[in-house]
Amino acid sequence: MTPQFKDLEALAQQEIELMPTLALTLRSRQYQDAPLEEIFDLLESVTESFAAIAHTLPIQMQHSARKEIEFFVSLYLQRFHDALCQKKCYRAKAKVISC
Repeated sequence: MTPQFKDLEALAQQEIELMPTLALTLRSRQYQDAPLEEIFDLLESVTESFAAIAHTLPIQMQHSARKEIEFFVSLYLQRFHDALCQKKCYRAKAKVISC
């Protein structure tokens, strides 16, 4: 059985979420201890790849790729915020200790 182009086109247009939100949430655990620079590099890589091929992707795959980019942006911002909070907490503790 060889697939016909119309069949493949219809399949590509179906609403398939390739990176469901739950899967992305579970993936965030994978990057829990990753350095901020590594997360930025991943975000940059995903964004550059998407920009290069976005025009060739079906709408659903574009949507899925955008969700993955949003995931890495969110992860980066969260890790950046955490790093700032840790720095502030460290400074506050150092100030209390020095008093």
